[in-house]
Amino acid sequence: MRRSQRKFMYIVKLPSGEYINLAFLQRVEVHLDVPIAMIYWSAGGKNLYRNEDAKAIIEAISNQYLDFSNDKTT
Repeated sequence: MRRSQRKFMYIVKLPSGEYINLAFLQRVEVHLDVPIAMIYWSAGGKNLYRNEDAKAIIEAISNQYLDFSNDKTT
């Protein structure tokens, strides 16, 4: 695989046991009072996460080391 074809992965394991790759995230809407995260994927789908899973997603996307600023796919 050529270097330009590599996909980056930002894998997060949720408390429910599900793994998600935040590299394919297009948009996320969060509500902090009742932990909810609605993820819109770049492929067109969407998923709703609640409670502990939502908290894990919110923590992952607000992590100072996770930088999507150079991502050309969004």
